[in-house]
Amino acid sequence: MSGVIHKRDLDRNFYWLANILKEIPGPGKVFFAGNAAGNYYARLKEFGLDSDHLLTTHALAYAKAASAQNDVIILAPEAHSLTADPAWSKSQTHILGQHHEGWAGQRVNFSMASDYGDTMATLSGVGCKLKGLYMQHGYGTGHVAHNGLVVSGNYSLLENIHINSPISTGLATATDYTGALSITGTGFQHVKHSTFGNLSVARSGANALITLGSGTCVLFEDCIFMTKISANTPYFFTINNAAGLGFAIFKRCQFLCMSDNMATAMAVAFNMTGGTTWANVFDSGCQFNGVTHLGASGKGGYFWPGGRQFTATADELALISLNTGDF
Repeated sequence: MSGVIHKRDLDRNFYWLANILKEIPGPGKVFFAGNAAGNYYARLKEFGLDSDHLLTTHALAYAKAASAQNDVIILAPEAHSLTADPAWSKSQTHILGQHHEGWAGQRVNFSMASDYGDTMATLSGVGCKLKGLYMQHGYGTGHVAHNGLVVSGNYSLLENIHINSPISTGLATATDYTGALSITGTGFQHVKHSTFGNLSVARSGANALITLGSGTCVLFEDCIFMTKISANTPYFFTINNAAGLGFAIFKRCQFLCMSDNMATAMAVAFNMTGGTTWANVFDSGCQFNGVTHLGASGKGGYFWPGGRQFTATADELALISLNTGDF
């Protein structure tokens, strides 16, 4: 089977693959990965895929891809174990999971085999797309891997991703926990139809579910940020804008903070550190639950809410407060 697959060449057994081709941004090669003992692998082998294009692990498939060629790795809807940071460093190389457009718990499931390193996974390639993946961040009760998915490359697209974090009680209390997702790349990034966090492991440390670095520019569309807390100290976001211009735009995003009996509210949703050249922009479709203030007193200049009148103090309807203080 040639590296380039055209729809016209597909017989009826490959009609499902025609839908995959819509996700491929260029004429690169396509590689598949699935457990050799699984039904997905067996079926693709029956269809005639050869050993150059059908591999038994995601790492072997990724090794086949060439950087900057728009090669695509397609993963089977099954468990994929991580024994170390996969270090996705190839630019314009894309990883797609075979799962429907559900918002959480995708069947293409990455999990950590141990509490290795300090980072679960790194995406450092430029112009890469990840789609249809479920990633479980944490192992046992440890907190060595205190970084979830770290996106250090520029111009990335994350779509239909669920990063379930933290699943370790050690991460939930660790102050060095940087969350499910850390974006440090300074180019424009796009995250859509994705979910971060869970409602099963209660966080109590002064840590963030998402961390954004200096000069990062991110568009979040139709995302869900959810977390369970047992103290008011955790944040949804920490933004370390020490240098450069940066922003986060939120369109139709939901921020759900929950606790047992809803007894505890998150004190501050966004922990702003570093410089002042940053903007958090919200459209009228964004909603917050279980949060007292968007930012700490004196941080009001970082926030640009749309479609809602924010007040300086919490109101009886429990609408989130801007907590303006001095801008």
